Amino acid sequence: MTHYIKSINWIFTYKCNLKCNHCDIWSYDYKSELSIEKIKEIVNSKIIQNSYKYYWKYFDIWLSGWEPLLIENLEEKMLVIDEYLPDSIHSISTNWMLTNKLMKLLIFWKKKWKSFKKINISVDGKQINHDRQRWVDWSFLKVLETIWKIKKVFPEQIIELKMTITKNNYKDIIFLCRLANKLWVNFSFKPVENMTNYTNQKNDYNEHFSEDEIIEIENQVYDNPYIIEQWNYINKNFFYKIPDYLRNWLWESKKNCSIAKDSITIMPDWNVFSCILMSKIWDLRENNIDEIWNWRSIKLQRNLIENGDCPECMLMCGAFKSKEIYDI
Repeated sequence: MTHYIKSINWIFTYKCNLKCNHCDIWSYDYKSELSIEKIKEIVNSKIIQNSYKYYWKYFDIWLSGWEPLLIENLEEKMLVIDEYLPDSIHSISTNWMLTNKLMKLLIFWKKKWKSFKKINISVDGKQINHDRQRWVDWSFLKVLETIWKIKKVFPEQIIELKMTITKNNYKDIIFLCRLANKLWVNFSFKPVENMTNYTNQKNDYNEHFSEDEIIEIENQVYDNPYIIEQWNYINKNFFYKIPDYLRNWLWESKKNCSIAKDSITIMPDWNVFSCILMSKIWDLRENNIDEIWNWRSIKLQRNLIENGDCPECMLMCGAFKSKEIYDI
């Protein structure tokens, strides 16, 4: 039986215009980005094309980077993807500091009769905590400005505030819940993770919370009227599980990953992962996807993920995940 791909988390670039203290990618001298030719090869591969035909409107591509808006030919790359996989680009993630570039991208995409189902924006607490975590003064206000401009021009555009919980901002969950509610945008949050394949490769960011800190997080999560079952997530139980995850209580039994078992992550350095916390499954410089997709070692890794024998995490992997996708 063919194992199809439902989601592609496509990290387009390592470039970033911030120096967040819970991410160290900005300290690396990464220059690699996939060329237009390589993107064409990927999206026109047999497994990607068959997966797209199999899942059709549920086939999902999430575009990101450390800041994808820094790519000069981003629009051209998006058009290539859309040529071979029409209407598959569902979401994009950005730090929203480049307001004008984001607006130009939305206008450009709208002219092609396209739109993003969701735009993700990183927000990490109250102004003082967000600016401190991002190492840029007034970055919080810049985010609000960008939201206001997009809502004015594209009032129907779905926007999601995404918070990374750290020891710097763990008291700000309620604040961001209320802010999202006032702005009429979605809100999600997850704990900081040290991921050697993705971020915090050198910086051992302190992700261990004391019991008092976990109780503070727990009090903000439970009985919170703003944490409702949002239409673009499985259910609110993800958020309710965070305190126990921080206590290392969750994984006494096998896990059920509803994302990585049928998704791939493509990095700018040509590495591809089933799960970003596990070893890479191939390097696109050495082989193409069709050549190795059914290799025994890759099947074994997918089976580990599907059976819950994978690394523990509280990741949502960025892509547009609707209840419909999980229910089919």
